[in-house]
Order: sequence, then C-alpha cells, then structure tokens
Amino acid sequence: MLIDAALLRAFNRINADDETLVRIHIGTAQQIISDYVGFDAEEVMAEDSPYTEAQKSLFQSVALRIATLLQLEGGGNIGVSASGAEGVSRSFLNVVDYTPYLKPLSAFRRNTEA
Repeated sequence: MLIDAALLRAFNRINADDETLVRIHIGTAQQIISDYVGFDAEEVMAEDSPYTEAQKSLFQSVALRIATLLQLEGGGNIGVSASGAEGVSRSFLNVVDYTPYLKPLSAFRRNTEA
C-alpha cells in the first residue's frame, strides 16, 4: 500500500474507529493512481523498487490527497471548507475528476491514454 490507515488519520487529524471505511478510501485512492499511471502503484513502495525516496513520497502525497477527498465527499458533501494550522484554510468541492491531483505523477505514466 502507498499509505496506511494510521498515516491517513494523522494527515487528516481524525480519530476514525471504522477501519473498513478508511481502508476503502485508501484502496480506492491507490486504484485511481494505478489507473492513471498505467501500473500497480504498490510497486513504487516495494523493497526492490527503483524509485527514489522523493518519488515514493510524491506517490504517497497524491494518495493522501485523493483519499482525503474521498473521505470529504462521503455523506453527500458538496463542499467543505476548513481552517488548518497557521491560519491556512482549504476548500474542496465535490470532485469526481481527480486529474488535477494526479498531474504530479504524469511523468510516471506508462502507455496510458488521456
């Protein structure tokens, strides 16, 4: 896995008891990434992986962002606005096109269309 439940909960500062839902969001995020790059994104984290730590971190960051969007979209949310640390605020709209979040991985794409 690119990320695990503990990392996603820490990233979002949440205490979620429902591991199933967290795992679903993580698995879905990883599948979205795999479909985009054209290979199983889990390969990136393998011990014998040719990817650098910086590249692995990039994949993990994208997975965290997409899994977070999936969590926020739950329950029919159409928009979420939150203030974070140091006065940083962020807003999300209901998103079904994850392409903007996947763009940092475009250099890793293999024989995929669009």
